Formats: sequence, C-alpha cells, structure tokens
Amino acid sequence: MTDARRRPGDYGCVPYEQEGPLLAVLGRALDEELKEIFVGELKGAGTCGQTWPPGLLDRLRSAVALPVHGSGNRDELLPTPLVLDESRLAEADEAWLPVLTPAGPGFLTWENSD
Repeated sequence: MTDARRRPGDYGCVPYEQEGPLLAVLGRALDEELKEIFVGELKGAGTCGQTWPPGLLDRLRSAVALPVHGSGNRDELLPTPLVLDESRLAEADEAWLPVLTPAGPGFLTWENSD
C-alpha cells in the first residue's frame, strides 16, 4: 500500500537510507517533544503530504535545535544547534527529519515504536 493510501493505524515502513558519518546527540529525554509531535499530534501516521501549520512547524524547529559537536572545523569549540532543513521538509517522516548540522546536511532520527 502506498503512503498516499495509508490511514491512521495502518502499518507501513518507508525504507530510507543515509550514508555518511554518524553524529550522536547525547542527553536525557531529548526526543520527548519530537515524540509528542509525531505520536501525539500526528497520531503516528507519518508525514507523507503533511501540511505543517505554523504553530506545529515552530514546535518542530524548536525540537530539533539540539546542541551538537561534530564540525570538521577545529576552530568551532562550542556546540552548534541542529536546524530543521525546511528545503527538504518533504523528506520528513516519523522519526526521520532533514536537518542542517555543523558538517552540512543530515537527518535526525530517534527511537520509534514501529
């Protein structure tokens, strides 16, 4: 079944792949707001064709602004927040968000129930 035909409560898996370095974001409960958005607000149905209302988009921007180290530039000693890559927002899905990292484009993932 294609994503366009999925209904809330259906099961599906989008087989995303990413190559490149893994940048770990460490801390407790960093994904709580992301889980609230994707599981609570969006009911775990993914984001295929999602139109992001301004308030929800603001929450998403804030939720991904996690401080990370990982730039190849040794002059950058302070953590830099991740930024939601809104130019690639169509690629977003449950537990998979396009972000800009200190090292360039990437994806933020987190534990997901399915």
